[in-house]
Amino acid sequence: MFNFEFPGIGINSLHRNSMKFYFDYIFYRMAQFFFKRDGSLADRAIFGVSMIQSLIILTICLIITHFLFSTQYLHSHSKQGGLIAVCITLLFIIYNFRKYKGRYHIYREYWKDELHSQRVKKGYLVLFSLIMPWIMIFLVGIYLR
Repeated sequence: MFNFEFPGIGINSLHRNSMKFYFDYIFYRMAQFFFKRDGSLADRAIFGVSMIQSLIILTICLIITHFLFSTQYLHSHSKQGGLIAVCITLLFIIYNFRKYKGRYHIYREYWKDELHSQRVKKGYLVLFSLIMPWIMIFLVGIYLR
């Protein structure tokens, strides 16, 4: 059904200045954290990255729809909105499974020589990245109520 092609991701194809690189690092650190349970398949890390991406997109969509449509219209179409949210989330999960499945070792090889101080700073950034989308959607939900 979905035919995504991801040519072999090698160390040289990782781009430091892209958003993809940011999510690659989050995947790597989450996969490393869950390695004993998931192994190199890193299912939980894939779901984590998908969750972050979905919540960011859904928060943006909520803000945009709030300004484009009336509250009454949004309430009457909430089921359709929920279905769209589920579809967006599923698309991110499918995309990330195709991209990251079994590629933990490639990322480990790339970041194996990371300095401890950099690792700690980036660890806080990963933790912030996991928590912030939930806070954003919660605050937007309160504001748009």
